[in-house]
Amino acid sequence: PSVGWILFLVMWVTNKDQSDFVKQCGRSQINWLISLIIYAVVCVPLCFICIGFLLLAALVLCSLVFTIIAAIKANEGVVWKFPLTIPFMPVDTSVSA
Repeated sequence: PSVGWILFLVMWVTNKDQSDFVKQCGRSQINWLISLIIYAVVCVPLCFICIGFLLLAALVLCSLVFTIIAAIKANEGVVWKFPLTIPFMPVDTSVSA
């Protein structure tokens, strides 16, 4: 799982100029990855009061489910904005493949 985001980042950086659809999907994924890191950093100290373990488990589950949904939507030619994402980069969902 930790190598997956590196592979994604390399693929996005090398292909984002070829298609606006790839660029927007990549932006959506980058926003989610940055948000995921922030949420995980917040959850770690909460592990000392036991609620962090539940939140981390929920975060892992959300990450898995959201990534699968995003892959299905991308296959359908739709840019999907991840829920619970902090918008660091603007994502245009009107772009299609």
